[in-house]
Amino acid sequence: MIYPFDSSDFKQAFSFAVKYYLDPTKGPSGRTNSEPRGFGATLDAFTRGKLVEIGAQRMIENLEPSKKCQLDFEMKKASDVRDEPDIIGIFENGLERQPSIFIEIKNTSINDRWIGLTDEQLKSMKEGSNSRTIYTIYVSIGGNISNGNPKTSDFVGMYLKHISDLEIFNTFSNLDAMAKLEFILNIDELEKYGTKFPAGDLTYETELFSGPKKIKKMDGTLMKRVSLYKSYRSFNDKMFVKRRDNSVDKKHGLFHIQGDFDLYKKKNLKSTGWYIHCLSAVKIKSMVFGKYELEKGNIYDFVLHTLGRDPILKRNNLFIAKRRVYQLINENNLSEPDKLLKEIAQTL
Repeated sequence: MIYPFDSSDFKQAFSFAVKYYLDPTKGPSGRTNSEPRGFGATLDAFTRGKLVEIGAQRMIENLEPSKKCQLDFEMKKASDVRDEPDIIGIFENGLERQPSIFIEIKNTSINDRWIGLTDEQLKSMKEGSNSRTIYTIYVSIGGNISNGNPKTSDFVGMYLKHISDLEIFNTFSNLDAMAKLEFILNIDELEKYGTKFPAGDLTYETELFSGPKKIKKMDGTLMKRVSLYKSYRSFNDKMFVKRRDNSVDKKHGLFHIQGDFDLYKKKNLKSTGWYIHCLSAVKIKSMVFGKYELEKGNIYDFVLHTLGRDPILKRNNLFIAKRRVYQLINENNLSEPDKLLKEIAQTL
């Protein structure tokens, strides 16, 4: 399910970002402590955030034309919006009322590995819901790329090109972008399938077991510092996937593996590389990371990689791997997003 933005949507989102930045009552950070400080970064964050909200709003209204959803475009302190939903009112049959469901709308991009909430966010949403069902609608937004350069689809750049005659913006794409519904989770599902990552834990890459890799020379001999660690046949058990420092995450690093394979070890000066050579199709699964299927004959990376320059979490979080969400939808453990949004639109 998609919604193509028009120029009025961009104007509404862009105007909110500008007004928010210029509001003298607002501090240098955004509505949350993690948001950016500068004008350009604020434009990017708030334009994107409001476009996502508008996209979800329009999808719902297209499904239920008799209802109009009210988003919050007022200038408020972070403390005032912490326990408020993103859809704050419903206009129906000439009357305004409170939504029957607590809706949070979030942006998700192709680079996201995890989705979820901090403990503080989860608590404030439950308090603000007043026992209403809480749904988080995840929406991605994308624009057309010019000349093979993905930077030309930047939303702020496209809109600046649209509203100005400055030649410097001509390289950006024309104002052409859309919102796409990715998935919807309620709080019960997040708590059921999510994993607690408390402050001090590490965050990890979820696209693990990349390959195929090469660990042998042309003559078939192993490359320098690579050695066979152990062979496994008809393996059907749990095993830790180690980090590059050769340590083990006892809470999150345990995977169930099934198949025939050899494990190889490469001892570097400051790290250790691990590789899995699949002698059969190998299935790997984790309640944290999801499922992986490795092809027979290929060699794959076998390391639990940390994510980002500073992978240490500063807050208590409840996370679910984004890739696992799609798998749960395919397995019918989570609702199809298009179908669920129709139900939400009818109930809202």
